[in-house]
Amino acid sequence: MFARLLDWLDQWTSKTHRKHARRAFEVTTMSLMIPLLLVPRGCQQQDASTSNYSPTVTVSSPTSVAVDWTATKGASYYYVGVLDSATGRETIIKVSTTHVAVTDLTPDSRITVRVRAVVRRLQLRWSRSVSLHLTGSTSVTTPTTTAPPATTAPPATTAPPTTTTPPTTTTPPTTTTPPPTTTAPPTTTAPPTTTAPPTTTAPPTGSFPTPETTGVPAGTVLTTWTGLLRTSEVNPTSTTTRHGMSCRVYDRFSITTVGMQTMYVDSPCVIFSRSRFTATGDWFAIVNTSSTVQYLEISDSEFDGGPYHVRGVQADNGDLTVLRSEFTRFGNAAVEMTDRSTTRTLSVSDSYFFEPGGWPHDQHVDGIQMNAGGSAVIRNNTVIITPYGGTAGDTSYVSNATIGIGTALGDIGSVTIDHNLLAGGGFLIYVQDKAYTWRGSATVSGNVFDRRFGPNGAIWGPLYPTDVAPQLVWNANFWDAASECPLAEALP
Repeated sequence: MFARLLDWLDQWTSKTHRKHARRAFEVTTMSLMIPLLLVPRGCQQQDASTSNYSPTVTVSSPTSVAVDWTATKGASYYYVGVLDSATGRETIIKVSTTHVAVTDLTPDSRITVRVRAVVRRLQLRWSRSVSLHLTGSTSVTTPTTTAPPATTAPPATTAPPTTTTPPTTTTPPTTTTPPPTTTAPPTTTAPPTTTAPPTTTAPPTGSFPTPETTGVPAGTVLTTWTGLLRTSEVNPTSTTTRHGMSCRVYDRFSITTVGMQTMYVDSPCVIFSRSRFTATGDWFAIVNTSSTVQYLEISDSEFDGGPYHVRGVQADNGDLTVLRSEFTRFGNAAVEMTDRSTTRTLSVSDSYFFEPGGWPHDQHVDGIQMNAGGSAVIRNNTVIITPYGGTAGDTSYVSNATIGIGTALGDIGSVTIDHNLLAGGGFLIYVQDKAYTWRGSATVSGNVFDRRFGPNGAIWGPLYPTDVAPQLVWNANFWDAASECPLAEALP
């Protein structure tokens, strides 16, 4: 009997061992499979910017062409860009195949065609361009590598007078006249941030920028931008020097982006002044920068993101300076920098930002945002963000912050947020230590937290309390230019 019991125990132990061993094998196998499942498909896909990649364009009629190209491995869809020299505009077509027919072109015009693939929402670089002349005959064109012909901006003296301005009827009223801010110089170097400036009393709320003191000066006659939306392809109105560089100046223009268009800054140094930018379609940003940009300056200008609340300026390359400008309906961000080299500077001063609400539900909404960069100076601005995108109190549809800065995509150096009027958002300010490192201090000083939307200034409070920047300097910030708001009170 005892021997049988031992045999039974031995068999049970063996079965149990085999069961656990089998389960351990299954778990190990799954753990080895998980990384494979997480690797994006198409990691070895062809890059649409390689020297051997060009679309083939066949002339179908005097007003239409057929475009074909080689498939990119893992591509979800493609963008086809067609520049018509007669109109000076590039039409972007989104397709899921490697063929598209383009119609309604201008007879006897010259067109330039290019293609880019999108792989799991990652946009690859554009292919080489193919340029050809539309004729009455049908022929297969030989791909060329010439760039689209440069066009010139029309002379400013023949520009029609501007008759309309972006809507500002819902802008919260201001009370007193602000001081002049027209002489503020561009700032491109990192400011000292070890100590906050001494402030003993709150600045009056009337000392901050308003729609009347920012944007295109009254009476300015604007010229419609008619060339390709690339700074390298349109002659500037003049040139000047910034930081030892020769800069192309584009002054007094009215620029409208349609569909998936963007004003692409692809010159080393560019200055936009006294210009109005308006978006009618839904795309990433009204103004975007290329890797060739060293410095971009925008002064005395206006940005209206339109019905889709398109970003104003996305500057991931080069230093960016914004002066005396007005932004409205900007959704994700009016001004945004993600400089992964963490060497570039962001300077925003003497400007007015107002997001009235009604942005697309998936947008996060910041007035000024930085995800990576060398340094930032945000000084003497008015930033007003409607807290809720739809029904008041609906916390599933809220804005993020008036100023949102965090090391989400790269390191950040020193940041100064000084003398701004801030109202709205989920929190007024983020200075958050996230995936990367703060290499300098974050100084928040001399700001006025406007409580027009509620007792907290924003939905929850002045400062996002989680993972605050390690070298935070908080000094002389005030509620409604009345009582001081200490750091302990700013953290909910």
